[in-house]
Amino acid sequence: MVTTRDITAQGLRPPSTISARGHASTGEQEQGPPPGSPPRPRIPFTATGRAAGGRLVLAAAAVYAVLWMFLRDQTASLQGQFGELVGAEAVLSMTVSAVLAVGSPRVDVAFGGAGRRQRWHRGTALIGLALVIAHLPIVVDNYEDPVGVILAVVSLLLFGILTGLAVLTPGGWFGRRRGPLGWIARLRYDRWKAIHRLTAGALLAGMGHGLLDSSALRHQPVLAAIYLAICLAGTAALGYQLILRRSLLRGSEHRVLDVRQVAADVRVITMRPMGEPWAPAPGQYVDVEFAGIPHGAHPFTVVRSDSDGTLQIAVKANGNDTMAMHDRIGTGARAWVQEPRGDFHYQRVDERQIWIAAGIGITPFLSWIRSLSEAHQGVVDLWYSVRGLTEAPFLDEVTAAARAFPWLHLHLVVTQRDGRLTAQRVLTEGMAGRDASAFLCGPPAMIRTFARDLRALGLIGSVHHEAFSPR
Repeated sequence: MVTTRDITAQGLRPPSTISARGHASTGEQEQGPPPGSPPRPRIPFTATGRAAGGRLVLAAAAVYAVLWMFLRDQTASLQGQFGELVGAEAVLSMTVSAVLAVGSPRVDVAFGGAGRRQRWHRGTALIGLALVIAHLPIVVDNYEDPVGVILAVVSLLLFGILTGLAVLTPGGWFGRRRGPLGWIARLRYDRWKAIHRLTAGALLAGMGHGLLDSSALRHQPVLAAIYLAICLAGTAALGYQLILRRSLLRGSEHRVLDVRQVAADVRVITMRPMGEPWAPAPGQYVDVEFAGIPHGAHPFTVVRSDSDGTLQIAVKANGNDTMAMHDRIGTGARAWVQEPRGDFHYQRVDERQIWIAAGIGITPFLSWIRSLSEAHQGVVDLWYSVRGLTEAPFLDEVTAAARAFPWLHLHLVVTQRDGRLTAQRVLTEGMAGRDASAFLCGPPAMIRTFARDLRALGLIGSVHHEAFSPR
């Protein structure tokens, strides 16, 4: 919890009062956004947008199935036609996954944000693989073209590899285990990304197999036209990802103005636009590609945005590329900054809110705090969990805000000293109560644990989260 000892260790004046529950309150009054900052739009949270994209995908799959069985080749066996339908649905599911991998602000909104869109991307890929596996034994006796058989085997093998990459994630169970599966789960992002490019071969092989071996496509022009349209959509998505993405994305060249250390492994990089300026909402992120840093763009939360377009991002040295940014990026460095994205912006869905941040996960909440003021109405419990005080970026600013803003109650948990933060502690020691909305930002394992435990312990409000993991 927040203590005078913690704050003094940071070189800060202790707050005038700190309650038994660690709520920093009263003291100097501090204004909200700094002078020159643009007004922050309140982007409303829309529950309908969260499900619209998913409903469209499910409806398309259902309509496709009905059309296929209605227009099927009546001369073929029902088992064979059902097997072909399963294969066609697999191609559709994989195509949807490829399209969702492209991503765009509008698509993110349709699926309720980039995180949910990514989950649909992974989910449709896994469903596609399951359908491929189910398809093979049903129609194995109907294969006629040897090339089609080869394409089917190639597609299955490649999709199996990709499924392994989707299931074996650094933040999952295997990521904490030894052995070959643990090694795969902890693959460096650049290697993971290179293997992930096998998606193109897997999907194209599956499409070709369907064209060569499906009797329904040979006898029913309508089904053939729909299947070709699906194949074209999937091919276009793959081509965009592999060839055209960099040249077609909206972006703006920036120059680095300043690099500042804010924690042992975190640096703040300030950039000014040389072209079109961006005005992100508090909590949104931008994909940034620095000159001289390999493997393309990386996502970073915008911790500050000024009226002249100047942006600040916080970079934690947590991998080869981010460590290279710490070593190589300095004043004058060039960066390509893409259009702001993300739905983890400030959402006034409830007057009472619980914010839970782990380490660098404080960045969206810092952006929210900077956009608000002393006059903000409501109660916010901000739980900030760090391993040690040297690994607590922006602690001085967050503490100062808790002094200045009566609505903000800061709870600092140093795990090396206080133990792990738990949902039980959040609900029993906080002020927001069980009817509050919860917002989580941290590693995937932390997100899953708190989302599950808060619900199990009776949290009534909604739960929103943002996980920072490229996979």
